Amino acid sequence: MFSLAASAIVALLATAASPAAAHPNCLADVIVRPEHAHVLSRRDGPADVKSAWSYEGETGDAFWGALSPAYTTCATGKHQSPINFEDKAMTLNPAHRLSWPSDSLTNGTFINNGHTVQVNVPAGSGFSLKAGTANDVYELAQFHLHAPSEHHRLEKSYALEAHFVHLTPEKKIAVLGVWFDLAETGSPFLDSLIAAGIPKEEGKTTPAITVNLASIRAATSNSSSPFWSYDGSLTTPPCAEGVKWSVLDKTLPISVAQLKAFTDAMPFNSRSTAAVNKPNSIFGDRPELFGAAKQDTTKPYVPASGVASSPAYSSPSSSAANYDQKEPIVSAAGSMSPAFKISTAVAAAAAMFWL
Repeated sequence: MFSLAASAIVALLATAASPAAAHPNCLADVIVRPEHAHVLSRRDGPADVKSAWSYEGETGDAFWGALSPAYTTCATGKHQSPINFEDKAMTLNPAHRLSWPSDSLTNGTFINNGHTVQVNVPAGSGFSLKAGTANDVYELAQFHLHAPSEHHRLEKSYALEAHFVHLTPEKKIAVLGVWFDLAETGSPFLDSLIAAGIPKEEGKTTPAITVNLASIRAATSNSSSPFWSYDGSLTTPPCAEGVKWSVLDKTLPISVAQLKAFTDAMPFNSRSTAAVNKPNSIFGDRPELFGAAKQDTTKPYVPASGVASSPAYSSPSSSAANYDQKEPIVSAAGSMSPAFKISTAVAAAAAMFWL
């Protein structure tokens, strides 16, 4: 599918990886491996010390749970995001049902918050969705980008992932995820963001932008396009759970020039995939290190709905053979362990900032 020479990609991006590229949000934060040109990976070097949390070093995602009592769920949560999709049964879950009335979004506010570039959507835009089988209406609040992708499919990551964050009036959260893979032609959606003027520095804003959503709308409204749907969490601190996810099981194109335009403006910003039904911590089953009660991880998690989690998700490293299993999927029903529950107000505020 991808026919560009890896050497050409490296040459095109080389200037951003040079010592002269000094500011912390430049492409020096990532490298393109010649043998896997579509996958971005962390560079060696210090983390962005301006942030209370980051994706590298002592404030990186492996340590988020230890940075603040408010971030404990990042280490102890059992339904953390992102994850690696392996069991195809997840695609049998009811996907988000989008109600996007137009191919064009107007009056968006384009911001750079130091972790990503994000478009805040004005209230009353009419862009909404319903999650799963419920009838709650989630209104589009913002969308932002991750490079490389946060969710993986069969251990494969993609060049970029867009998250479209929707909220109910009660501040419940549902997110639509869309993958972008490198191709010779780019995305009209991404072109419209570039044309609007990507804010290159933290704190900068581009007001009143118009975004072309036609390609996103067409791909996500196609009934033959499956989604990976599950209950997870915010992918940044405080990592609050109860977030309803649907990730499109199809990639859209992104050109090398488009990828460079966005990675010039934001650092590496992809959280590691989480273990499913296990504490998401480098300290294993010792959440007491974060001041929380130790959990029994030998038994399947049973959410408030009474539906037990699937044994198929007991290991994040299960083989690709599991892709065609038809076992039950994780179903947290929007609930979380009370010991680690963060208020919906805090979660919604975090979602508006960054997911």
